[in-house]
Amino acid sequence: MQLTMEPLEEMLESARVMDRAGLDTVWLAEAYHWWRKHGMESRSSTVVSALVARETERLAIGWGIISPFTRHPIQVAMDARVVQEAAGEGRFLLGFGTSKIFLNHARLQTTKTLGPMRDAVAIVRGVLGGEPFEYEGEAWSASVPGLLAEAETPREVPPVYVAATAPKMQQLAGEIGDGCLTPSITTPAFVRYTIGNTGSDIDIGCTVVASIHESDRAAGRDGAREIAGMYLANKVQNIQGAADTLLDLAGLEQAELRPI
Repeated sequence: MQLTMEPLEEMLESARVMDRAGLDTVWLAEAYHWWRKHGMESRSSTVVSALVARETERLAIGWGIISPFTRHPIQVAMDARVVQEAAGEGRFLLGFGTSKIFLNHARLQTTKTLGPMRDAVAIVRGVLGGEPFEYEGEAWSASVPGLLAEAETPREVPPVYVAATAPKMQQLAGEIGDGCLTPSITTPAFVRYTIGNTGSDIDIGCTVVASIHESDRAAGRDGAREIAGMYLANKVQNIQGAADTLLDLAGLEQAELRPI
């Protein structure tokens, strides 16, 4: 997984290295402006993913995640089509998530997320399917003509993953998604919790903070401390309630995280 907060050429070189090394998939997480407080800049994962697709040959590319509150689902389908065209068949995975960080920055707080997520998944699939599509939803609607036979475009509908921490969103992921993406600092216990909530045989994607050192285990652990601390602070600040379950299953308490 890769956050879109590094300089562009650094991200592209990382993707080329992953491709040559035989890694299966890179998930691009949209790094919203929350990361500026850590000396980094935010960049669009939809734009970066198309560039990564052109710089690699076999690496699958996933959005992990973008928020349906940042773009109308019709626009998401347009962005997805570009990445599909850049990558080629079978190399793109679409991940949706609410992203409380973005909602905080854009002053778009809402208590309704399940209906909009259902709408977003339905519209993206309907538009990318290529048939004439009409949809009236709780949050979004769509009226899109069908593709003509002579249109030069991919026609594949990519797998759609739903990011979820709270049990109701995980249940929705099991109902409408091809997979469920769990939050950062996911533990084996939280994966079991997620499988129980999704109630279906779908992919479960996990975010794991990793740091590698050639010979010094302690140095490797130190390399992961900062990013792990940032992720923990993010969850405590932005996912109230659901984050408690995540922390409880990791054996952590809120009091331990306040210094972070």
